Amino acid sequence: MAFDVYTQTLTAAVVDDGTITFSYASGRVFGDYAAGGALLAVPTLQNVFTEDDDEIDVSYGASSIVVTYKGSTTIPKGTTVKFQATRDAADSVVDSLLTTTGVGAVTTEATTDVEEHGDGMFHITKLTLTDFAMGSSGDGANLALGASLYTFPAGAIMVEDSSIVGTINADISVQTDTPEVGLGTVVGAGVQATLGAVNAACENIGGPFAAASVNDGAVAGAGAASNTTGLYIAESGGLSHVVYLNAADGWADVTAAGPVTFTGVVTLKWRKIN
Repeated sequence: MAFDVYTQTLTAAVVDDGTITFSYASGRVFGDYAAGGALLAVPTLQNVFTEDDDEIDVSYGASSIVVTYKGSTTIPKGTTVKFQATRDAADSVVDSLLTTTGVGAVTTEATTDVEEHGDGMFHITKLTLTDFAMGSSGDGANLALGASLYTFPAGAIMVEDSSIVGTINADISVQTDTPEVGLGTVVGAGVQATLGAVNAACENIGGPFAAASVNDGAVAGAGAASNTTGLYIAESGGLSHVVYLNAADGWADVTAAGPVTFTGVVTLKWRKIN
């Protein structure tokens, strides 16, 4: 699936059922676009409104695109909005392996292999982690920990889904703990037994998921309980572009705290809006 992005700075506020008109890009006509899948990114509202969820209506006319906004909050004058239009299937490039265009960056190449699939705007990022270091365990106390594993490229990002499948290991004398695991835009830290107690953004991309143990205990899950419709990361001034793999637990009393590692696959489904 491929998309075109149109940008416009509003000269007037847009209320419920108000419209925004975009002129076609050079060489584009109404027949180049398909119904469904369009979205309107509004940084001032920290939100993305989608055609599929009936939050916007889209009309591809002879000379312009008219987007009808159906949100309850007025979009202020001066806001720079971005409209993403779905290209017709005949014009699309699907599931191509990306190497340089619009991709993010892994944090630790020694323990992370990455594959990027998509068309330069729509992405699926597959991260295969081997003994990925998350931090040090607790010892007879609550502790949250985490480490960065991936950074989205600059620009506005819409994270649509995520999944994690793998095992957690802690090199400690008692390995029966069942920590909470999550993917988020804030790193896990501090004396907390759950990621939500640290910050909701510790698990806003994926989780919370429970590990079976820390003796190569299985952990698996998809999506974020707090963001069932996706997560919008603004170009600037909003959530971090960094993705962290986090864990939190009320750790058992052990001989000494030890390193916590993850081995498995993390998958991120996302769109680059601009």
